[in-house]
Amino acid sequence: MTATIPVREGLFRETDDGPTLLAGECTECGRIAFPVSERCLECGEDRIKICELGSKGELLCATVVHMGNGRLNPATASATC
Repeated sequence: MTATIPVREGLFRETDDGPTLLAGECTECGRIAFPVSERCLECGEDRIKICELGSKGELLCATVVHMGNGRLNPATASATC
């Protein structure tokens, strides 16, 4: 089996059913945000608890960032979505 390597620590955890995304739930207003932040985006509370979102979901938005790699100028790069 291939090892899972996270892009960034704290985005998900392995469970018996496979990986599950981790979000932060505000203990004051209940807002859930992914990824986890230090403060609630709604009320500013700093008491955030980690909650599991599960392994399935719907992607609503995505961003592609183009950066030069020494051989390719990002201004001349193109992408198709």
